[in-house]
Amino acid sequence: MDKKQLSERDICSKYIANTGTVEQEISMPSFPSPQQLWQRYCQANGLTPEKELVTTQDFYTDSTGKEPRYYQLNAINRMVKAIANGQNRILLVMATGIGKTYTAFQIIWRLWKAKAKRRILFLADRNILVNQTRTNDFKPFESAMTKIGNRQIDKSYEIYLALYQAVTGTEEEKNIYKQFSPDFFDLVVVDECHRGSAADDSAWREVLDYFSSATQIGMTATPKETKDVSNIDYFGEPLYTYSLKQGIEDGFLSPYKVVRIDIDKDLTGYRPTKGKLDKHGRLIPDQIYNQKDFDRTLYDSAPTEKRYKYVIHDVPVMVVAERVQYYGKDGKLIIESLKDYTKKSLLTEYNSLDSFLTAWSQADQKAAIISELEEHGVFLEALADEVGRDLDPFDLICHVAWGQSPLTRRERAENVRKRDVFTQYGDKARRVIQALLDKYADEGIVHIEDLGILNVQPICDFGTPIEIINAFGGRDQYLQALKTLEKELYAA
Repeated sequence: MDKKQLSERDICSKYIANTGTVEQEISMPSFPSPQQLWQRYCQANGLTPEKELVTTQDFYTDSTGKEPRYYQLNAINRMVKAIANGQNRILLVMATGIGKTYTAFQIIWRLWKAKAKRRILFLADRNILVNQTRTNDFKPFESAMTKIGNRQIDKSYEIYLALYQAVTGTEEEKNIYKQFSPDFFDLVVVDECHRGSAADDSAWREVLDYFSSATQIGMTATPKETKDVSNIDYFGEPLYTYSLKQGIEDGFLSPYKVVRIDIDKDLTGYRPTKGKLDKHGRLIPDQIYNQKDFDRTLYDSAPTEKRYKYVIHDVPVMVVAERVQYYGKDGKLIIESLKDYTKKSLLTEYNSLDSFLTAWSQADQKAAIISELEEHGVFLEALADEVGRDLDPFDLICHVAWGQSPLTRRERAENVRKRDVFTQYGDKARRVIQALLDKYADEGIVHIEDLGILNVQPICDFGTPIEIINAFGGRDQYLQALKTLEKELYAA
C-alpha cells in the first residue's frame, strides 16, 4: 500500500486520538506536509521502520489495471498490519463468491515482496481449488511457486500450494509435510478452514500444529462453532468480516437458490454384503453406515484401529428426492412463500404501482431494472415457474406486488400487431419488427433489447446487421423503433 493510499480521515483520526484535539484552525502555510502527516500516522500506529516497510508495500497490479475492491483492500490492509504487529493466528471471514483467494494472494504478495514472509504454504481441501488458485489468482508468483503432488517434496521453492490429502495420511510415512522442518514456513494460509482444520483431532490440525511457529491465516465463509469444533477458538475472533448480506447490498453478489439432493443410501443407510471388499481390497467391517460415516474416516471395529477410510466404488445410488430452497440477501433460508417474499422485496424497492410503472417506462433498457431487482432478492425465474412461464417480468411484478391481471407475452405481442403503429417504415423494416415481436413472445424483452438479436434467425435472414439497421434509416432510427416497440408492448 502506497502512503498516498491512506485516507486523510484515517490519518487525522489517529492524530486527534493522540493529541486530544478535535478541531482547530490552522493557516495554509501551517498545514502539515505529507511527510509530517505520515510521521504522525506511523507514531500513532507504532510503526517501526521494519513494520513501515511491510505496511507500505503495494498490492499487485497487472496490465489490465485490476485492483482490489474496497472490502478486499480493507481485509488486505488489516491482515498485513496485524501480521506486521506480530499477530500469528488470524481469521478472515468473507462470503463465498467475492474473491477470498484473490484477497489471500494480495496479502501473501505484499508480505512476500516486503520479505516479511519468505516461504508460504497455501492449503486447500479440493484439488480444483488448488489448480484454479495456481493458474489464476496466484499466477504472478510464476517460478517461485509449486504445487505439492505425487507425495514429492522440492524445497527450492518459496510458494507452496497443497491439498491436505496430498501431505497427510493415516500412516506415518504418508505425512510428507514432516519432510519440511517445523520452522520451514513463515506463513500458512488455510482455505475453507471451517471444513476440518478446526477440529482438535483432525489430520488437518496436525499440519497446523506441526508448523506452529508460522503465522497462520484461516479463511472461511462460514465460521464453524459447535461444542466439539471451533475455528474461532483456534484462530481467534475474525479480524475482518464481509458477509453475504453486505455483498448483495453492494451489488457484488445476488440472492441464490440451492438444490438439495437426497440419496437413498443417505436416508436408509448402507450395509455391505458379507465379504465385501473396498476399492483397495480391504475387507469392509459388517455394520450399517449412515450419512455421518460417508466421506469421513471409518474406524475398523477390530481391536488392532488402525484407522481406515474405505473407498466403495461399485455400489449404485439413486436420487430419491430433490428440493429447491431459496436464500435471501441476509443469507438465511426463505421460509415464507416465494410470492409473499417477492412482494415484500418489491415493495421495498417501489412504494407504489405508479413508482414502478414510471421507473419501467423511463428505463432505456428493461434488462437494467430486471437485473437490479434480481440483485435485491427478487427471484424472477423461480417466480415464473410458480406463476407462469409465459409471463413477462413486467406482468409478474405487477401481478405479485399489486394484484394486477397479467397478460402473456404473446397477448402483448398480438395487441401491438392489432394497433399497426409502424406504418411509417418500409416493408423490410416492418417484417423485422414482426420477427422481433415473435422473439419477444417466445423469449422475452431482454432478448430483443440486445443488438446481438440481429445475428439470430429468423432476423438474420433479412440481411446483415448493418443492412437491417439501414432498413430503418440508420442505427439511431432502429433504436428509436425498438423504443417505440417497447412502449407499445407495455401500453395500458
